[in-house]
Amino acid sequence: MHIEPGVYEGLTDAEYRRLDAVSRSDLLNWAYPSDRPIDPITATVGTAFHAIMLEPQHFKSRYAVGPDVKRNTKEGKAIYAEADAKATEDGLQLIPYREFRLLREMAETVKNHPKLGPLRRSVTEGKSRAELTIVWDCQGVRLKARLDQVTDKAIVDWKSTGCGDPDQFAESCMKYRYHVQHAMYQDAWLDATGEALPFVFVSVSKRPPITAWPHRIEQVHVDHGRELYKTLVGLYARKDEK
Repeated sequence: MHIEPGVYEGLTDAEYRRLDAVSRSDLLNWAYPSDRPIDPITATVGTAFHAIMLEPQHFKSRYAVGPDVKRNTKEGKAIYAEADAKATEDGLQLIPYREFRLLREMAETVKNHPKLGPLRRSVTEGKSRAELTIVWDCQGVRLKARLDQVTDKAIVDWKSTGCGDPDQFAESCMKYRYHVQHAMYQDAWLDATGEALPFVFVSVSKRPPITAWPHRIEQVHVDHGRELYKTLVGLYARKDEK
């Protein structure tokens, strides 16, 4: 789906994926094809995490909760498959029951956090913007980014993580190349609006005890992420040359 450069609100995840532009994930998957693919259920739970955090009013219209069964048994697999088929028929994505309970607990943890609770409420109260799509051109390549939240003070990216503390998450930022995301999303916003905004991650752990914390990547790593993504974009622009 063709789209011109700019900032767009209201696009669904499916519409975003169909845009004729290159995302951070597209770029990294092209450059590092040996990276392990994401499990489909993990991907669904990841998008559901963003929905329950930033668009709770749309959660029920996009997701169905799976039955409380053991999916590693023959009977459980059959019951779950039937529920999955029904959800698909209704145009919904099915979330396993255990993962849904975890998402609710994560949301409750953020709600009760003295700083992150108000940050999340600023979206539901219309004081900040969520799920913004930005399209821009870089070195002849049309790029796209989906920003979780933009306030008048920062770009905010919400992450569900298996890390149990900030130090572990700092290490995972480099492993999963979040410094590239940081740089790309800052540049996308600057290109589209002319405004330079700080960038912050909000990390919510998926393992007990569930905790949440803000995280900023050190500037030296952001600079490296910017250099890396611009190098990859340049290579991508010339990938069809003979």
